[in-house]
Amino acid sequence: MKSNLDSPVASAFYGLFNELREAQYAAIEPLLSGSNIVLTSATGSGKTEAVTAPLVSKYWREAVRDDCLFLLYIAPTKALVNDLEKRLHPPLSTLNLRVGVRHGDRDDLKSGSTPHVLITTPESLDVMLFRKDSALDSIRAVIVDEVHLLYNTQRGLQLSVLLQRLQRILHHDIQCAALSATVGDLSHIRDFLLGTEANAELLAFSATRAIDAQIRHIENPHQFLSLVRKMTKGRPTKLLVFANSRRECERLAGILQDDEALRHNVFAHYSSLSQEVRLDTERKFSAMHTAICVATSTLELGIDIGDIDAVLLWGVPSGVDSFLQRIGRGNRRSNKTNVVCLVPHDVESVPLDALRFAVMLDAASKGELPIYEPFELFGAAGQQCLSVIASDDGRFTQIGFLCDLLKHKPYLQRDVVESILAELASNGFLQRHGYKNRYGADEELHQLVDMKMIYGNFGVGS
Repeated sequence: MKSNLDSPVASAFYGLFNELREAQYAAIEPLLSGSNIVLTSATGSGKTEAVTAPLVSKYWREAVRDDCLFLLYIAPTKALVNDLEKRLHPPLSTLNLRVGVRHGDRDDLKSGSTPHVLITTPESLDVMLFRKDSALDSIRAVIVDEVHLLYNTQRGLQLSVLLQRLQRILHHDIQCAALSATVGDLSHIRDFLLGTEANAELLAFSATRAIDAQIRHIENPHQFLSLVRKMTKGRPTKLLVFANSRRECERLAGILQDDEALRHNVFAHYSSLSQEVRLDTERKFSAMHTAICVATSTLELGIDIGDIDAVLLWGVPSGVDSFLQRIGRGNRRSNKTNVVCLVPHDVESVPLDALRFAVMLDAASKGELPIYEPFELFGAAGQQCLSVIASDDGRFTQIGFLCDLLKHKPYLQRDVVESILAELASNGFLQRHGYKNRYGADEELHQLVDMKMIYGNFGVGS
């Protein structure tokens, strides 16, 4: 099956491997044939390469000939964007393909030659479409990574509409691939991201791994410290400790750093730290043989921090998907995950939290994932209507055009869209044309543009 890939591409992505993983085999044929896919597979199973290699194989020669951007890779966080660039640069550079990044801290579209592959976030795609960036005109395919973080959120709806906007500026169909390690029903992802009428092959591979787990009640800080000491004593050990808040993250790191033997091996990682500090933490933690990193959800994603011997969970995560994402960071080079579930002394009910952990461990061991049908969301639909109108300098835009943009969502019928537009008008963002079925910008929308707040500022889980 590797031979179906263009030979230089197969060598660049898979030349060092004797055989492909199951998900990597399965993705080649549908992507080379031009199909959309939704792929779920275990953390660390090579999903990035599984979709990137066939899409590069299909389009790269034409892109090199025309020296243009052909592949857009969308990830939900800047940290993951940066990590993906490091991961994809080696194979792409051997093909003389340039890979670039576009997010709030970096814009490779403005520095030097246009990249052939651009890794970005949903908000940055919004910026590029708003500014009518000509580099987008040659896009042939889009990859959406960690799609479970976008599913049933306003950011996910925003991206879904952005993909429709992107399609409308192109003279050819764009091919889409969505990836996740933790999804219950792939048809829901397809419907939410691409629309209920979209065609996509659904490729699901077991996310189950052997789990060696303990559930422990931690009655005081000394017990936590003693556990970490015991786990790191006598041999090189990498531990990743997840906490549910920045406050707990700082507190746990402080407990460990007060210990003379552990002090220089302890790191903290959370979103409000500067990007430079987070990157430095990731580099140092990855390079050390013995280290403990206490993190919030910032390290749930596939950021490369080396192999982890065990994952400790301080408190029950918000859901099974988050739980699976966290424990999936451990022991990627083996078929077993070592997990210690810690129930703190100050929770409302120790037995109840222990039971929650037990249920999540049971679901994880069986590969059972939560199944939620797509939500009917509206906020990002309003934001995208504003973005479209503002991107045309606030000129009056046909209501029918906006409805057509949202028609892939069955619940966003014309009467619903008109009610959204009317509400935006009543709040000073839009004004309705005197006699035509059109809306244009009003003072509040111009202010949003001036303040650069038009691109969407939805929280990660909103």
